[in-house]
Amino acid sequence: MTVTPDVYKTCPIYETENLILRLVQQEDAKDLLVCYSDKDAITLMNSDKCTNNFYYSNVMEMLSAIDFWLSEYKKGLYVRFSIIEKTNNKAIGTAEFFDKEFPYIGRAGLMRLDLASAYETTSVITEIISLAQGYFPTDFDVKKILVKIKNSQKKKKIFTAMGFQTTDNF
Repeated sequence: MTVTPDVYKTCPIYETENLILRLVQQEDAKDLLVCYSDKDAITLMNSDKCTNNFYYSNVMEMLSAIDFWLSEYKKGLYVRFSIIEKTNNKAIGTAEFFDKEFPYIGRAGLMRLDLASAYETTSVITEIISLAQGYFPTDFDVKKILVKIKNSQKKKKIFTAMGFQTTDNF
């Protein structure tokens, strides 16, 4: 019998060849500000049902967002992972993941992927998707991973190539 870890008690740290995904931290604020003050990157982010449009113009706003993400994590609502590039040990964006029951789909996990424009590349996105497909179904006890893609045919092609299917119900 496989035991699913409780990601809301102890957040897993995931590692690929080039990236580390770990729970967001206050120390990430300056790095993440590069992503969340990037107007090109903002147009690709899915901020529906969020309290703002994910545009932050200073470190204090970014720190406030991180505080909010961490408080939501403590409530067991979602995990906001910082995506750390190993070569420079800097946060290049975030990945949010949570599980719930969706109409027409059933129990599934939803992933948001926010990257600074310079990292919106096939190799980075593919590496993150592979990691998510390998670990999230077990760690979050879901059989499906959903993602909403906004304004990015490139991202849609990458996800499709990685086995994701489009749906009109979501």
